[in-house]
Amino acid sequence: MKRMLIGFSVGCLLTAAAAVFLFHWQSPAERSAFQVEAQGSFPGFLIQNYEFAIPLNRMELTSLVRADDPDGFYGSGGAPMTIALIRIRERGEIHYFTLSGIQNCRVSDVQYLGRNLTIKNWTLAENGFVRLDFTREDSSNASAWIPVSVITGSPADDAAGERIAPDTRWLYADAYDRHFFENKSFPEFLVEFQECLRRDNRQRIAGMIDFPAELSGKLYFTRSEFLRNYQKIFHPQRKKAVLKTTIKDVEFSCRGVLMPGGFFLNASQESAGPIQFMAEQDSK
Repeated sequence: MKRMLIGFSVGCLLTAAAAVFLFHWQSPAERSAFQVEAQGSFPGFLIQNYEFAIPLNRMELTSLVRADDPDGFYGSGGAPMTIALIRIRERGEIHYFTLSGIQNCRVSDVQYLGRNLTIKNWTLAENGFVRLDFTREDSSNASAWIPVSVITGSPADDAAGERIAPDTRWLYADAYDRHFFENKSFPEFLVEFQECLRRDNRQRIAGMIDFPAELSGKLYFTRSEFLRNYQKIFHPQRKKAVLKTTIKDVEFSCRGVLMPGGFFLNASQESAGPIQFMAEQDSK
C-alpha cells in the first residue's frame, strides 16, 4: 500500500491537479458570470472550475501512492488508481492537499489538510479509504481519510481534511429524493421506476437521480438540466430496454447495481438507491 508508483508520469498527474485551482484572486470585473465561493480555510486562492489552474512550478509533489484495495472491492483492478500528496507554498507557509481517484489524468477527489504539517504514515483503512496520519503546527495529531475511488463508504467521524470541489457546480448540485428509497428493496424500486417511465413522469424520475451524474456522456448537476434533455436521455431504445427488464436481468455487486439501459445505481438487492450513471447508448 505504501509503494511509490515508479515510472508514473508526474507531468500527467500535475496537469490533472493543476486543473483544480485558480492561482490568484480576481477582481469582480474579471470574474466569470458563474457565482464562485472560496472553499474551506485555505487562504489566498479562489477555487473555481477546471478551466483555471495554479502554475505547475508552484506545486510540489510530496508523495505518490498506489491506492487500490487489495481485496478488489474498490479502485480499478488492472489500472490502479493513485493518491498524490502535494504542497503549495503561499505567503510564507506550506499548504498540503491530497488528490485521489487519479486515473487517466483525472482527479476525482481533492482535500485540503492544513498548513505546515508533519506527514507521518499511510495506512490502508476500510470501506475504500486510505488513512494519512500527520501532526499539525500546534503539535496535535490528526488523520485524513482519503477515498481510493469515486465509490467509497463513509470516513471515520474524526477524519480531518476539508473536501474541495474541483468544479464548484458540485456545491450546487441537486439532491435526490431520499424518502423515495426508504424501506424499499431494489425489486420494488424497479417496478416503480418502470411505471414512472411508462407514464413519462419526468419530475419523479429526476428525483431518482443522485446529481451530479453522468448521463449519456454528459455531466448533469441539476434536475432542470436533466429535464431539458429528458427525451434525449430517455430515447425510445433506452425506454424499451428498461421496460422489458426483469430482476433476472439485473447485476448486483459490492459496488452497486447495473441494469439494462446502461444504468448504474448506488443500491443492493435488499436496499433501493439512486441512479448515479447512465452509459451512452445508441438511440437508433
